[in-house]
Amino acid sequence: MSAINTTSESKVAHSDAEMKGWLFKWTNYLKGYQKRWFVLSNGLLSYYRNQAEMSHTCRGTISLRGAIIQTEDSTTFIISNGVQTFHIKTVNEVERQRWVTGLELAKSKATSTTESDEEDFELDGEVALEHIIKTLSVKLEQLQSYNEIINKHGSALHRTLSELESCDSPQELTSQIKEINERATLFRITTNAMINHCGKYLEIAQTQGGKWQRMLQHERDQRLKLEELLEQMARCSTGPPPDDNRNTSGRLLGSGSRGTIRASSEEDDEEEEDDVVFYDANDKVENGGEVMTTLSQGRGALMEPVREHDTDSSQSELDEAGHGPHSRGATALTTPSSPPAPSTTAEPTPLSDQCQTTLNEVVPWKPNNARRSTIPEKPAGSMQIWSILKNSIGKDLSTIPMPLNFSEPLSMLQRLTEDFEYAHVLDEAANTEDVFKQHALVAAFSTSAYSTTAVRTGKPFNPLLGETYECDRTEDAGWRAFSEQVSHHPPIAAQHVEGRGWKAWQDLAVHSKFRGKYIQVTPAGKFNLVFTKTNQHYVWNRVQSTVHNVIVGNLWVDQHGESDIINLTSGSTCRLTFYPYSYFSRQTQRKVKGSVVSKEGQVKWSVQGNWDTKMEILSVINDKEGAALTVWERNDYLAPQFYCFTQFACQLNELEEGVAPTDSRLRPDQRLLEIGCYDEATQEKLRLEEKQRAKRRVEMERFEERLAGVSPGSQDTEDSTYKPIWFRKHVDETSQDVSYQYSDQYWECKKKQDWTRCPDLF
Repeated sequence: MSAINTTSESKVAHSDAEMKGWLFKWTNYLKGYQKRWFVLSNGLLSYYRNQAEMSHTCRGTISLRGAIIQTEDSTTFIISNGVQTFHIKTVNEVERQRWVTGLELAKSKATSTTESDEEDFELDGEVALEHIIKTLSVKLEQLQSYNEIINKHGSALHRTLSELESCDSPQELTSQIKEINERATLFRITTNAMINHCGKYLEIAQTQGGKWQRMLQHERDQRLKLEELLEQMARCSTGPPPDDNRNTSGRLLGSGSRGTIRASSEEDDEEEEDDVVFYDANDKVENGGEVMTTLSQGRGALMEPVREHDTDSSQSELDEAGHGPHSRGATALTTPSSPPAPSTTAEPTPLSDQCQTTLNEVVPWKPNNARRSTIPEKPAGSMQIWSILKNSIGKDLSTIPMPLNFSEPLSMLQRLTEDFEYAHVLDEAANTEDVFKQHALVAAFSTSAYSTTAVRTGKPFNPLLGETYECDRTEDAGWRAFSEQVSHHPPIAAQHVEGRGWKAWQDLAVHSKFRGKYIQVTPAGKFNLVFTKTNQHYVWNRVQSTVHNVIVGNLWVDQHGESDIINLTSGSTCRLTFYPYSYFSRQTQRKVKGSVVSKEGQVKWSVQGNWDTKMEILSVINDKEGAALTVWERNDYLAPQFYCFTQFACQLNELEEGVAPTDSRLRPDQRLLEIGCYDEATQEKLRLEEKQRAKRRVEMERFEERLAGVSPGSQDTEDSTYKPIWFRKHVDETSQDVSYQYSDQYWECKKKQDWTRCPDLF
């Protein structure tokens, strides 16, 4: 049957809004391509077994918005939107080009329609201008593509006409005329599409002037509102709280006041706030003075001096960041009239009777016993984080000391272990034979680390250098984890985990900066996972976090960016996109979406969901898999007065017998914070800081003595004052990347209770 007769038989009705006709769709390997009736309408391509089914049964539909349309040969093309894929075949090249052109036009129209529907919402967003530029760029790219197609078809038509001139026989002449008709049809279709796109591009470009003016005016109004808000916040933060006007004594922000600042007058209070700072275990103070720390105590004010030469190994960058006492904006928590007090000793802080009683009631967990399901309720109190961070815009928050009011009773090492709350997903992946499904499960698991971060705004404790944490859940969950703080400059935590048929390890360094309206948290380091049975090795990165409402309102956290989960063994990849929170989006917030793509570029599995609720995976090529599979759903978490911990998080700091003396569970300031003793916890924090600084000074003196007897350029001149206890530092010869390898000795030492190598931290 000729191409012309087939085209007329298919009865393709083509307009700007609709196409319909007979096409051949790939079904399976047994039946191959089957004839189906296709209808293109409103950006959706649907198919039926016959025209009679249109009124009651649709066999399948694919949305063209965001879809990829590509041709394989002269009669075959593919449509894929990441979730569905249609393999379609036509009877000839003209038919294929007609449908491809119609689908491209419908795709463009569906995209522009959706964008225009959301235009009113986007006018109030920061992405409006970017959206307009992107739309024009897409249109321009489409025009360039059609220009290339027109040139291609024009060249083919010109070549055919040249061949026509050299034809001698009538039979060849008929064949050439037929070919000219087909190529002329292709040229006409592409040219019409080019004309339509040119018109749309011109229309969009001409109508943007007014929109840009409105957007500019909107930004001006928003700037004025923000200036008024900041002025109002400044007045509120410098004045005394309404319910404490009766208090005229200078009680400063500390653990006793739980986040309130009081002063005798607005002027004095404003001067005091500019001098307030809190030092954590990784603080450095510049030479030239003495920093006095005042703690509000129920039994009196305890003055705690920190000498300027008492430096911590992790904070040599503090002076560069402008936090020395002589730098602009340098702050210290002090009262001008307070005299110096004796320095802190290394002795543990005496506890009040109430705290001692509460501490004595803490019972260590023992094997075969039920683990705890909650923690003590934290005392209520307001937090004025803006007063702490207002002079720190653009600075690294690891150099900005924070009071315990903003902390939660977990260390960063314990937060790392919390990544494995949903480790049962890895158990399932280890037993999966399909490597692409395994990849999808691993990708979904990687998002579970963020499941409670939307409401977890408490800052974890910075681990001391050499601090460790073990979590042995072999009996109930089948895995055990071990972590160590291996570096303080920069701060790096290393972790090794063993499970049922898998093992994982990671080095993590967190860089955080205050940007004025929000806090930006950028993690550095790779997460590695290996399935021991098949040696499939996966590696991925973490996405960026942003803490919002720093100035006013309740703090909340958003995750956004892209995470690449790569199978180093098979070469398959999965890029997960974490969509940023938007007040004007119609989609579900905190959305994550991605696809597992083979080494050859074929989409195998779709991964989608919400990082704070659940994740699902779906096979895009295997109909036997059926509906989407739910990989994990977030466990319930407790109320804010319990730090929004899940039951698993509550168990992380539960006392256990037999752990190393450097374990985070044994850290006294963290334990005191957990039971609600803010004053004693703050004193213990300062004691641990001073103890670590003193140890660092001794190590530096020894190092300088060794350095004095070594010739310049020798390898012994490297700063080897500290080496990790349970991990080994490794430098890649090619990339020079630094990583930490587990020595595989901790659990054996625990079995023998041999802790002779552990330093005295607490």
